[in-house]
Amino acid sequence: MKKIFTLLTILILGASAIAQETSVPDYAAIEQHITNPDSEFYYPALLQRYQNADTTLTAAQLQHLYYGSIYIQRPVSTAQAMEALKEFNAVVSQPSPTRADLEAALGYTDILIKFKPYSILLKQYRVFCLKELGRIDEALKERAQYEMIAETILASGTGTSAENSIHITDVDNESEILELLRYKQQGEPETPKPETDYIPVANNVYGVKGIYFYIPQPKRELSVVQ
Repeated sequence: MKKIFTLLTILILGASAIAQETSVPDYAAIEQHITNPDSEFYYPALLQRYQNADTTLTAAQLQHLYYGSIYIQRPVSTAQAMEALKEFNAVVSQPSPTRADLEAALGYTDILIKFKPYSILLKQYRVFCLKELGRIDEALKERAQYEMIAETILASGTGTSAENSIHITDVDNESEILELLRYKQQGEPETPKPETDYIPVANNVYGVKGIYFYIPQPKRELSVVQ
């Protein structure tokens, strides 16, 4: 089942996306806005719209949603997430997943997403399972959600220097974004400055040597990226 997942069709944004106009998150303003019930950026309201796959969310609202998540307490503990990840890995290792396996995988990702709410990979797992179960409308909603998150991340920086890093909230987003851009990591990540990672990539037609990421919080040790 893991091998099947590696063949999932992913959102291909292309290297040209890195050249788009960017908007660096203002973390102080985001923290203030998301806790104000009278603000259009109130986090619970944004989260509800996101969960409904509301594609009318603006770029600013999505930025507050994604980066505002670093100030929101997770509804599940690290221990609960680790246990769910253990069970999830056991399910997805099945060579020929049954409907019961797919349903179980969805159940475990429900828990994991509460710990990693904007994991693109978890969303891709869910899209695959839902499609296999014939739940197409739900799969389309999940896909719309991770597309919005990918676009929001890529709008935060060019990734071409430490000063223009792509801002992420979880270290797993690094490998997810590299995959979406069709870059292959080559070598070990470097930390040129605090909270900044540099990921060297293999030779590519764009001549990109590596991508810089900025993570405005301690990195979460639990990873769903295998």
